[in-house]
Amino acid sequence: EELARSEGKKEIKFWCVPSNAWDEETCVITNDDAKFSVTAFEGMSITDVAKFGSGENAPVLGEYLDCACSGIMACSTCQVVVDKKWFDIV
Repeated sequence: EELARSEGKKEIKFWCVPSNAWDEETCVITNDDAKFSVTAFEGMSITDVAKFGSGENAPVLGEYLDCACSGIMACSTCQVVVDKKWFDIV
């Protein structure tokens, strides 16, 4: 994070919804109170945020992720669902 700051990277915030708070069939959030925001810097992977992040709720994110694939998106333990409006951006 210090390197990101020194390189002028933007701080970003994204929302996380635990797997027990949304319906996998419809991708609808069923428990709005369970979602939480996480603060990180652009360019960081979700694994980096979960393991090394110090921003808002980064440690909470780490409690939900196994990071079994070391961040190369090969294991699918994270079960990340990206909203359709973000497809072109991510």
